[in-house]
Amino acid sequence: MRRTSLWAVLAVALAPAQALAEDPPTKPLRASLEVEAEDTDGDGLQERVDTVLGARLRKAEVLPRKTLQDGLIHVEVEPLPGGGYHYDVYAEQGDQTLEQTKTEADCEGCDEAALLDAIGAAVDKCLPPLAAAQATDDASAAEPAAEPPPPKPRLQDPDGTHDRGGRAGPMGKAGIGLMVAGAATAVVGVIFVVQGRSFDTRPGALEQEGVDFRPPGFGLIGVGVASAVTGGILYGVDRKRRRQARISILPGGGATVSVGGRF
Repeated sequence: MRRTSLWAVLAVALAPAQALAEDPPTKPLRASLEVEAEDTDGDGLQERVDTVLGARLRKAEVLPRKTLQDGLIHVEVEPLPGGGYHYDVYAEQGDQTLEQTKTEADCEGCDEAALLDAIGAAVDKCLPPLAAAQATDDASAAEPAAEPPPPKPRLQDPDGTHDRGGRAGPMGKAGIGLMVAGAATAVVGVIFVVQGRSFDTRPGALEQEGVDFRPPGFGLIGVGVASAVTGGILYGVDRKRRRQARISILPGGGATVSVGGRF
């Protein structure tokens, strides 16, 4: 008795787990009919075709369409001059016609019962492609949207040592100033050297009493060249530091420092 009760408890406990392990129920197929049947002498053929095919879809557990993306089965029937009927059946999913559902044939000399059987078989042919198209649409809708790529790190300079772009830092600006001042000083020195010696043009003055501008000119040239070279060195060091060190601010507040150089 205890063994029987134990098996009963295990069966009750495992039933929910087995139910979860099974595949989730699929969505029911939704499709509606669009029937165009040419009546002869107003005998109501279109209404009978619509009624019979509608019952056939309900038996196959096909629900009426709710949106324009659901299936639509087209049925067209017209009588043949020599007796019998011509029918054309095909299905659409959304705005797309499913080629594999198309059936177009003549039912020569057949009565209405035979016509309804033939059309019913053509409608049954439309159901598997409609179900496959609906499953594809559901899978596409369930797929999560692709995440955009993370933004690229942007370069910042918190302490102002290295400006972004091609502008020079403080050391580079000092170097530019020294180069400009040195060039100007050297130009003045060249003018003094070109001037050479000035002569006293007063009456009775001796030629050697003039002022010789060449020694201070050479001195100014030397000072100017030295200043220009020093400025060039400062500017070059500034540019090298700007290439070697970069601070990258990452999304979320993190930061990385990229340092390059030769040892």
